[in-house]
Amino acid sequence: MSVPYPTGTSGLESPLTVLYAVTPNDDEDLPFVPRALILSDVATVRLEMLGGGAAIDVPLQAGFNPIRPRRIHATGTDSVTIVAGY
Repeated sequence: MSVPYPTGTSGLESPLTVLYAVTPNDDEDLPFVPRALILSDVATVRLEMLGGGAAIDVPLQAGFNPIRPRRIHATGTDSVTIVAGY
């Protein structure tokens, strides 16, 4: 596959290049901190942010959510498909 700008680097404003399915877990951080979460439906997601702090319930929209959590909890998260991207 050809990359249009092979010497460039991607930043937070760049398009997502990797997606992975998220399985919420109360005890483990995500394997990578995403730049965004993509949800299949409107949902409340209990998460801990990259910057620290206690877990918090956040209402998120269906589709693209530019948010950088380090952990997504199973307890307190609605049943919804979550895809993380970076």
